[in-house]
Amino acid sequence: MNSKSLVFGRICSALLLLTVPYMAACQSRVAFGFAVDGSGHALLGFHDGSRFLPVQPWSEATRDAYNAQVDSVLAAFRPGGTYDGYDELGRRVQVRVDSIDPRAEQYESVFDLRFPGSKETPHVVLFTSAPLNIKVLKATTALLSPALDSVLRARGQEMWVKALKELAPEDTDARYALDAPTVERVEGVPGFLVVYFPLQITWNHKRPDDRASMFFIVDSLNQIVLSRFGHPEWAPVEESTVLTIRPSIFFRVEESPDIFFLGTHEGGWEDLRWAIYELRTGAVVLTSY
Repeated sequence: MNSKSLVFGRICSALLLLTVPYMAACQSRVAFGFAVDGSGHALLGFHDGSRFLPVQPWSEATRDAYNAQVDSVLAAFRPGGTYDGYDELGRRVQVRVDSIDPRAEQYESVFDLRFPGSKETPHVVLFTSAPLNIKVLKATTALLSPALDSVLRARGQEMWVKALKELAPEDTDARYALDAPTVERVEGVPGFLVVYFPLQITWNHKRPDDRASMFFIVDSLNQIVLSRFGHPEWAPVEESTVLTIRPSIFFRVEESPDIFFLGTHEGGWEDLRWAIYELRTGAVVLTSY
């Protein structure tokens, strides 16, 4: 047995003791990674061929247990290995992992990556530690009906009022204006709409701030499945309602009818993570490290 096999075996043994839900994590489960403009990161969990299995959240695990779970995900990849991935257009991309930093800071790359055969660095790539049948789904431009546009704007106003309560009193004299939205339909769920509104915030009559957004998933009955107001530097408060979501890659795994998307998952105070979401429910199934 070589040294890498010994390390992986020790990680598996630690997981048996530290976290019962991951007793089977060392079996043939597939880990997910992603890259944004060449910066490589891991998504914390596995896919077992039928469902996603997230790690135990940091808030519910001891530091040692959490680190052991992170290590189990990263151990699914190996330095020098080349893995299959897909970009935003559904094109296959080869991803080579040159090195792995298991304790990288939040804004640093966990994976040092190259893309053999690519003429330029892809913008966003989703890749897996082992072959997995992934189908990237097309998103096409759609239009909002006037009635649905009014409903979303009303919900947006509710989110805005709620988010203002998180700010310091001197910052609550702010106004916002919605810009034209990006509206998409996703292959496989024609009745659903994914809507992203950029917006401009004016703080106490100062220069407009264009970093905010409102995001919605609407089902085939025009019911709002998910709605979030997002801003990267809103307020450092516990259990903030502020979250920036912007989908990049819509996909299906194996033969499951469920549809997912990889997108931003940025909290309201420089929490620059990504996540995999389930489209029909808006639920988060894996978040990044």
